[in-house]
Amino acid sequence: MPAVSLLRSIFILLMKPKTKFANHGIKCESAKMNLAAMMAHNDKVVFKITKGAESLFKKNKLGHVMVVVSDLAGNQYLRTNINGSV
Repeated sequence: MPAVSLLRSIFILLMKPKTKFANHGIKCESAKMNLAAMMAHNDKVVFKITKGAESLFKKNKLGHVMVVVSDLAGNQYLRTNINGSV
């Protein structure tokens, strides 16, 4: 989820000025990236999607476990439940 939001922001930054604005007679030579603002937008998107999925689980009376997955090295991952257990 987070990667999609960031990739979309980068796509807009790199492609949209050249394609959309040019059709309206607007020339955009350069654009700047504000990583803090992009990450804030990304966090909002992830929060909304997570809350939406959570409400669907509740509505359909399904259980869920929230976990954090960390990439250790190579093909090794560490899965930690939000309550701290591994």
